[in-house]
Amino acid sequence: MQARDENLERQRLEKIVTEIKNLIADNQLELATKRLGYLAEDFAIDQKRKYETVDFQLRYAEIKTNKRKRLSSQEEVSRSLSSLTFDVFDFLDLIVAEYNNFQLSQFQDIVSKENKKN
Repeated sequence: MQARDENLERQRLEKIVTEIKNLIADNQLELATKRLGYLAEDFAIDQKRKYETVDFQLRYAEIKTNKRKRLSSQEEVSRSLSSLTFDVFDFLDLIVAEYNNFQLSQFQDIVSKENKKN
């Protein structure tokens, strides 16, 4: 039963990661950064990751404001958006890696306990 639940959680994680990547591909970075917060809320092993997602949202809002008020050149806006996009992809990879490492350590603990019983 536990393995089934873990598999469902992994599938849910993969679905959300794919959704965020698709949002980015569809040029919906604002929605992607918001969805990133939900991902961190549900799957981040290090709970500080939730606060990091707020930074992504603030960075996007600042870029949007600078573009609207023409405080940044189009080139600067493009560079900032590109940087933010790559940072979001790196963050996705980090969340998935931390989740996988945690699941692996949980599995190893279970195996170790079973071996001690025998």
